[in-house]
Amino acid sequence: MSVGVERPHKVAFVYEGTAYGGTEEHILLLLNYLDRQRYEPIVVTTGYNYQYCPARFIQRVAELQVPFLSTTNEHRSRLSSLLFDIQGMQRLLHEQQVSIVHVHTQQPDGGRRASIATRMAGVKGLVRSEHLPPSSNFHAHFTYSLKPYDYLTDYIIAGSDSCLEEQLSLLQRDAKKVLRIFYGIELERFDPNHNVALAKQRIGLDPHVPVVGNIARLSPEKGYIYFIPAAAEIIRQFGPVNFLIVGDGPMEQELRQMVVAYQIEQYVHFVGFQPDTVPYIQAMDVAAMTSISEGISLAMLEFMAMGKAIVATSEPSFMETIVDGESGVIVELKNSRSIAAGIMRVLKEPQLAQSLRQAAYQRVHQYFDIRTNVQKLMDIYDITLQRKCLNLICFLSLLNIVDFNMLSSLSW
Repeated sequence: MSVGVERPHKVAFVYEGTAYGGTEEHILLLLNYLDRQRYEPIVVTTGYNYQYCPARFIQRVAELQVPFLSTTNEHRSRLSSLLFDIQGMQRLLHEQQVSIVHVHTQQPDGGRRASIATRMAGVKGLVRSEHLPPSSNFHAHFTYSLKPYDYLTDYIIAGSDSCLEEQLSLLQRDAKKVLRIFYGIELERFDPNHNVALAKQRIGLDPHVPVVGNIARLSPEKGYIYFIPAAAEIIRQFGPVNFLIVGDGPMEQELRQMVVAYQIEQYVHFVGFQPDTVPYIQAMDVAAMTSISEGISLAMLEFMAMGKAIVATSEPSFMETIVDGESGVIVELKNSRSIAAGIMRVLKEPQLAQSLRQAAYQRVHQYFDIRTNVQKLMDIYDITLQRKCLNLICFLSLLNIVDFNMLSSLSW
């Protein structure tokens, strides 16, 4: 369905991030694939948060020709800063004539100022996406303290069924407001018909040595402290294997020290953040996902689209994305030996690896296309705006200002 309007509705993506990762990549994909004839996007943040926004993200937003706007930042007391942020966001949303505010956050109590400002500005719709499951940042008081903000919100979007279940069980949110929409990727960017040996050579690796890799920010939730010992175990039992770590983050020095302590420096390759990960994915024989907390991993979807055999921990969203033994191998969470055993199994069984690659490729094309994701999101925007219109019509009809029967027959 679509709402008939003379111009596109403006949707403001409220951004609160301070580090570049999967959330930022997801937002950029949404911005790129929104139908601009239906919804015109902008990105907004508070002036305080803007100074901590990753430069990569700001630059990528600009490349998409999407305005990145912030409120004025001034040094104030904590209380006055809170009120100033709300007032500034209210003014910004009103001036931009925003129809939908879509809050993107990684914690249950994120976006509170934006939620208040949205309603004060008279914006028609408020949607929020929480990109990590509530359990990763859960506090008992959330069950009660979030209720006023949930009341202001039209819909809460979870990226996985496990995240949706936590929204309902841990936070006791209204089941009518919580929806699940899987993440998606640009499937056409990834071609499984590539020369793996040549890809290894292009990034400076021996084409005859297996490559196990991961793409993730070097932060605690990604489980690299279990990946490094697993790598050492594999080299000890299996023999030479190159391990490719794509990404940067606060744990890099610690992880490098672990590699030295295990005496596997020649086999573990830190290549830092890469704006184009395709050459590195192509060089991998096995993708190893060791996270202990995730939403839906875009890196995993990219591995699947490239036709890679995946070994992943039993993190709930991983277990939704792949099917154990069919499109990937699930191993025990926070267990280096289990991770090592799963990887060695795939390396030793080429027929298993081939079947995993084929099933993963088929599954990602069936469920995780960014176009499907964005279409469902725009449908939610449509429903929100349509419901607001109908609520206004009902209110006016009760006052005998309009004829409800006549107006309800119109196309909205």
